[in-house]
Amino acid sequence: MSGVYVIAEHDRGVTSPATHEAFTAAAALAANLKELVVAVFIGSFDSDFEATCSQYGISEAVILESPLITDYGPEVWGQAVAEMVNCLLYTSPSPRD
Repeated sequence: MSGVYVIAEHDRGVTSPATHEAFTAAAALAANLKELVVAVFIGSFDSDFEATCSQYGISEAVILESPLITDYGPEVWGQAVAEMVNCLLYTSPSPRD
């Protein structure tokens, strides 16, 4: 799935101001590229995130949820993103095919 992916920084579901800025920048970039913005949420999903995405016109999201991810941890978040990218690379149609 192509798009402009934005990892949402949050504290127990409450997105940070930096995430809101990233959503705004991603929307401008995505418009220029004619792509969608895809929000990436890592951790325990909170329905408020859905409302936040809606405010910024984001209709696609990837939720990387696990009971093992309770708080921010750079190693855990990095691993989650790496696994997401691997899934996208090896399950999406590729221009090389």
